[in-house]
Formats: sequence, structure tokens, C-alpha cells
Amino acid sequence: MPSDYSVYSIHQAQQPDWLPGEELAATAFLSMTFLLVVEINVQIYHAFKRGKGIYFWAMQIGSVGCFVDAIGTLIKYLLPHSMRLWVLYTLFATVGWAVYTVAQLTVLYSRLHLVMQHEGIQVLVFWMIVIISPILIITDWTTTWPSYNPEGDMSKRWSPAQAVVERICQLGFSGVEVVINIVYAVGIFALLRRRPTVRQRRVMLDLIYVNALAVLFDILNIVLVYLNRVGVSHPVQTFSYTLKLRLEFIALNQLMAVAARGVYRETFGEKRYHNSSFDDGNGSRSRTKEMKNDPQHRPSNTTLLSSPQMYIPPPINSKKFDDLALSISSILPRKPATAITSGTEESK
Repeated sequence: MPSDYSVYSIHQAQQPDWLPGEELAATAFLSMTFLLVVEINVQIYHAFKRGKGIYFWAMQIGSVGCFVDAIGTLIKYLLPHSMRLWVLYTLFATVGWAVYTVAQLTVLYSRLHLVMQHEGIQVLVFWMIVIISPILIITDWTTTWPSYNPEGDMSKRWSPAQAVVERICQLGFSGVEVVINIVYAVGIFALLRRRPTVRQRRVMLDLIYVNALAVLFDILNIVLVYLNRVGVSHPVQTFSYTLKLRLEFIALNQLMAVAARGVYRETFGEKRYHNSSFDDGNGSRSRTKEMKNDPQHRPSNTTLLSSPQMYIPPPINSKKFDDLALSISSILPRKPATAITSGTEESK
């Protein structure tokens, strides 16, 4: 008799054997997914002045894919007597999953040139996504449809194969994301070696933390899939990809902060404001909490990012890099920085 962790113990057409608390956890993750989808779409239309570009459409389509997949997961696992609707929830689950996985990789690729300007690496990442994604998606669809079919013994015969393919797909897409995150880390560490200012160092470290959090969610999804906890692994996976899209706004704002400010030397006021341990030479240290709470003490030349003015440059596969990428690559430019304000540009 197969063990609980064996692929032969899975019968995809039937309801999963819930452990105590798993059904409640699945409901909670799906509820948070729906809330995040609404929040993402609100922020997309509030943040992007023009509704065009690879980054915009990848974020938009990815959030829709998460919503569609969440609907399919809700029908399959939480709706009583849902086997009669197997065609509907299979369609929603397969299409939604394919859309948001590819959209997430496209989002990562579309902002890769902001920290990694090596054209050859960009091309390799592009073709890695183009080649691996269709192979995994087509293979998953081929085994998912018969394994979800409750008629006859179709599901019993195809469920083990689908379980193996699902594990491979999870490892495949997670591996691609890990590779892209490693490229990001290499690019960020290359900038850190050029002696950035305190503020820019913190911004780039925040980017590393965001990428590390995404990798941790991938590891969690892989563990749940290999434990055969299909009832909770699918809601967790959908939620994790939705959360990744939500974290994109944090990563994007940080990248724009570096690009807009450049890597220019901070003024005395900025050093005191951004570094709580900065010593002014007279033995007095900055009072970070008081200065942050008092707007009068904030440095007047700190770069401000206005969400309605956000512009995402397209990925670059040629020798022509736009000014945003160029400003990140130069650590000590000779020209003064330019602040991005809500509607006006002020020269530093």
C-alpha cells in the first residue's frame, strides 16, 4: 500500500483528506488572494500614468490569472459536490496557473536591466523563460485534464503521472525564479561594491530581502507539493504568486529610488536622517525617530517618488540603454541629481 507521500496515493478527482485546520487555512489563503488582487489592480491604475508597456501588462494579466486560478481552486476544494463542475474548475485552474506563472517571470525580466546591464545575460534569461515555460505548461495541461476527470477510472490512472508532473513544474518555475533572483543579487552586490551612500545601500538591501522572501515562498510550495497536501498547496501557491506581485511595488519603488537619486553623495542632512548611528564629528548622534516624526528636520533635497508619475522602461536587448538604467550604473556621476516630484522636476 502506497504511503501518504507517494504519488500513487493521490486521486485528483476526489476531495482531499483534510488534516485539522487545513480547510480553514485554505479558505484564509484564498480570501487573502482575492483581497490582494483587488489591491494590486487599484495600485496599478493609480501608479501607472500610461497603461502600456511590458511591465504594466504583465502585472495586470498576472493579477487576473491569480484571480481566475483562485476561483477554480475555490470550486474544486471548498465547494460541496463540485465534481459535476470538473470541466469548469479544471479550465480555471490550468489557465490561471499558466497565466500567473509566466506573468511573474515576465515581470522579473522586464526590470532586470535596471540592475544588470549585461546584454548577454538579459538574452539568456529571456530565452530561458521562452523555452522552459511552454514545455512545463503543455506537459501539465496534458496530465491535469484526465486526472481531474471523475468519470470511470480515468483519474485513478492519470493522477500519479499528474503528481509527478506537478512536482517537476513546481521545481522548474521555482528554479527559473531562483536563477533570475541570483542575477538580481549579483547586480545589486556589484553596485554595493562601488561604495554607494547609506541610503542607497539600504535600498539595495531591501531589494535582496524582497527577492529572498519570494524564494522562501517557492520553497514552501515545493514542500507542500511533495507532502501531497494538494488541498492546501494550491491555495498557498496562488496566494504566494499574488503576494509576489504585490511585493513588486516595493521592489519597483526601491529601484526607482536608486535610479532617480542616482548614487550621488548624500548631504549632511541625509546622512543624519537615514543613518541613526551617524556622528557629526562633535560627539552627537542623530536622533532618527525625532527627525522622522518632525517634517521640518527632514532633508529638503531627499528624492520624492510620486506614484502617478511612475514610468517603467521596457526590457532592453540592444546597446541603447535608457537614462534610468544608466543612472544606476554610474556610482559617482558628475551631474547633480534630479528629484522626482508629483508634477515638477527640481534640480538638486
